[in-house]
Parts: sequence; structure tokens; C-alpha cells
Amino acid sequence: MKALLRRARTYEGRGLTILTGRRVTGLELDQEGRAVGVKVTTNGNEEVLFADVLVLATGAWSSSLFPDESFGLAKLMQATGHTSLTVQLTPEEYQLYKNVPTLFDKETDLYTMPPTPSGLLKWGLHHKGAVSTHGVSTPRTGLSKDNTSPLDSTARIGVDGAGASCAVPKRMLKPMRDAMRKLYPDIADRDFASSRICWYADTIDEDWIIDYHPDHPRLLLATGGSGHGFKFLPVLGRVIADRLENKLEDEARELFSFTRARSGEHVERIGESFEIVEDELTSSVDLKAM
Repeated sequence: MKALLRRARTYEGRGLTILTGRRVTGLELDQEGRAVGVKVTTNGNEEVLFADVLVLATGAWSSSLFPDESFGLAKLMQATGHTSLTVQLTPEEYQLYKNVPTLFDKETDLYTMPPTPSGLLKWGLHHKGAVSTHGVSTPRTGLSKDNTSPLDSTARIGVDGAGASCAVPKRMLKPMRDAMRKLYPDIADRDFASSRICWYADTIDEDWIIDYHPDHPRLLLATGGSGHGFKFLPVLGRVIADRLENKLEDEARELFSFTRARSGEHVERIGESFEIVEDELTSSVDLKAM
């Protein structure tokens, strides 16, 4: 988030206008049915933002924003939720682990990254992920071991709102502890400091979609990060800009094409996909070590 905010401030200084507080509700179409703008609401008031070129980089919201089969996006990607957890290190442990690089264990699909200056060590599983085919109006979000009240009681699990900010499926706690014992056995069996669902915009082949929609020549889609888009933040904007200006090299253009050939088989990850159920989300008690 800090990286994105820093980028936003940089571009504002170069003349970019950032409009906040607006909720995208759909596309504005012309008489020929082609996108010419986006519909947004602000405090219940609807307006249309018109543009010569529309760039939609809506991440895990993408397939739910445009669920119509005729649009074609929902069959190309799906929002999947992936659990991440943190533990609090002591000052001595922080000194021990502060220079540990980002790790990815292919055997367990567990990843970790260096601890924060405050001593929070995060890990997660790059697995098949959980799905939410329905909205849940009042999930228990914002939970940590010292917090039992929601940060946002109106947030929805799933692609509408990108999910519960801290409550995670209980079924993920044991496999994540088991995987952590392999890399950090000395700290794997303590209370979790916090938990979060990280939402992927998964495509079948895990390659991104950066392309003009075949039925909407003024609409450029930039989505389908598939859990590995953020690490390309320093260069991803250039790829999108090159496609916007029709300067992207042919190989990359085909790789990120909306209409590219796909095998129909999802890239293999461990575990099984499952439906998120509100009653099966963690509470602060569940984050404590047993």
C-alpha cells in the first residue's frame, strides 16, 4: 500500500488527477454498444466519467464488475482468496531474522518475507485459494489476537470489496502452521498477531490480461495478476502503457492477449479450492496457539 501511495503522490505532482470516494458500477455504452465511459456513484449519486481511452485495472473485482457472459471476462479469470498470517518477533528474534530474504518453498507453496521494523513476520500459502460466489454482508473482519471488533462491518467477502480484511478460513490455520514448522520451527507455534485474506485475480494460465477488449476498442483491460503481479510494480506500468499506445512487442502482446489460446487446465497449485463460509472464519480466539 505504501508503494502505491508513493506512486500516486509522484504522479499527482506530474499533473495526474486522482478521484477518490467513487464506486464503479458499470460501463457507459454508446448507441453501438461500445464502452465510452464508466458509471460511478458518490454518496448515492450516479455520474458518468467519459474518456477517449478507458483503462480498467480492477484486480480481483474484475470478474464481478463485469459478470455478463457476453463480456467474456468472467470465464477467463476468478477471484481466489489466500490466507496470510503474521507472528510478532521479540527484539532479539528481529535481529536474527531481519536479513532473511523473501523465500518460496515449492514443496509446501509457503512464502515468507523479511520482518517489518516493528518485528512482524508474515507468511502465506500460494495455494489454489478460496472462492466466494456470494456476498456476505457482515463478515467478522479486522480481527487480531487483541481485537474482537470489526474494522468494517459492511465489507463483503469475495470480489465485491475484495474480502474480509483480517478474518480468514479456520481450515487454513493448521496447514500453514505445519508448513511454517519446516522453515521457522522455533516460532511456528506461537499466537498469530494478525491474519488477512489476500485476493488474487487468477487467470487459468497465470499470465496477465493486458489488452483491448475485442468488442470495445476504447477499453483497455489490465488485470489477472494471479498472485504475482505486484512484484512487477516498477515495470508493469510501462507494459500497460506500451499496449495502450500499441507499442508492445508481438511476443508480449500475444502473452497478455484477451483472446490468447488457453489450455483449459489451471496451473497446478497445492491444496483444494473451497467456498468461503462466514461461520467458518476465524475469531481472535482462533489466532491463539493451541
